[in-house]
Amino acid sequence: MYKTLFCYLICLVLVIEGCSQSSSQPSYLNAVYHSPSADKQSWQRLNLLLSSTYILAVKEGQIDIDSCLLNAGSSLGLSRFSVLAEGIDDPELLALSQWIDQKDPGKGIGLLTRKKDKKHIELLILLGSYYAFQPLNDRKTDSVEFFLNKAIDECRALKEEKLARQALCLLGKNYVQTNDLQRGDTVFSRLIYDCQSAGDEETEARAFAYRGIYTPVGPATLQNKITYLQKAAAIYHSSKNAEGEINVLTDIGYLLVIISQLQTAYDAFLKAYQLCESIHFPYTQYNTDALAMVTMFQGKFGEPLKYTLQTIKSAESNRDSIGWRNCINWKVGRRKRNCSGCIKH
Repeated sequence: MYKTLFCYLICLVLVIEGCSQSSSQPSYLNAVYHSPSADKQSWQRLNLLLSSTYILAVKEGQIDIDSCLLNAGSSLGLSRFSVLAEGIDDPELLALSQWIDQKDPGKGIGLLTRKKDKKHIELLILLGSYYAFQPLNDRKTDSVEFFLNKAIDECRALKEEKLARQALCLLGKNYVQTNDLQRGDTVFSRLIYDCQSAGDEETEARAFAYRGIYTPVGPATLQNKITYLQKAAAIYHSSKNAEGEINVLTDIGYLLVIISQLQTAYDAFLKAYQLCESIHFPYTQYNTDALAMVTMFQGKFGEPLKYTLQTIKSAESNRDSIGWRNCINWKVGRRKRNCSGCIKH
C-alpha cells in the first residue's frame, strides 16, 4: 500500500515540477529573494532550529544535533549567534561576535579585557554557550564549566540573577547532552525552581525546552522528554512566544512518531504549522514536510501530496536546498524514515 502511495505521489510531484521547470529559468529566479540573514533574531533562531531538527531526522539521529546546527547555519548563511546568545539582548555583543562563525573563540576571549560588569558577564556566557553548542566530538566540557561558572560567580557579585539562570540553563544542557544525567537533572531542577520563584517564564520555558531536546533519547527518557517539551510549549503559549512554541511542538511531534502516536503527532505538527502561518513565518517547509511524513504513516491519500507540494513550493521560494534531495529520496522509500528512527537526540 505504502509503496503504491509513494510511487503515485512522486510521479505527480515530478510531473508538476517538470512542468514548472520547462521554462528557461526556475520559477524562484523570477521572485524577489529575501535573505534569511535579514530576518529578526527570533526568526533566524527558529529557522536554524527547525532546519537542524530536520537534518537530524533525515540522518536518523546518526549525528548529534549541534553538528546539525552547524550544517544548517552553513547552508542557510545564518550565524549561530541567535541560538547561542538567546536571552541576551545586546546589539553591541552581536557586532563583536564574528568570532563565533569564524570558529575562533580566542578572539572572544581577547575581548574579555575590554568589557566590565554586565557586559563582561554576557561575554562569559556567550563563550560558555559557544563551547556548550560545539559538536559532541569537539566539545570541551571543562571550557563550558569554566566560563559559565565564572559568569555565575560574577552574577552573584553584581546581583544579575537572570543572567545567572541563563548560565545554569547552558550548564544543564551540557550535562544532559553528555549523558551526565544526574548533574544535569540537579541543575535543571534547581533552575526551574529558581525561575518559578522569580517569575522568570522566559528562562523557565527554555530550561524545559533544553531538558527535553538535549536529553538523549531512550526507553527510560523518551516520555520525560515529551513531558518537558509539553511544559515548555504551555509556557511559550501563555507568554505568547510563538517562535518558541513552534520549535518545541515540532520536536514533540517527532518524538510522538517514535512511539507511534501518529494522530497526536499530526496535531502537534499541524499546530506548529498554523502558528507559522499566523505570524507569517515564511520558512514553513520543515513543518509541511513533517505533516507529509506523518500523514503517509497514517495511510492518508490526499494530504501527503498536498503537504509535499507545499514543502517544495516553500523550499523553492526560500531557496533553501537543505531538504531538496531528501524530499524526494525518503518519499519513495530509498531513505525510509521508520517510526523507530525518525529522530534521536
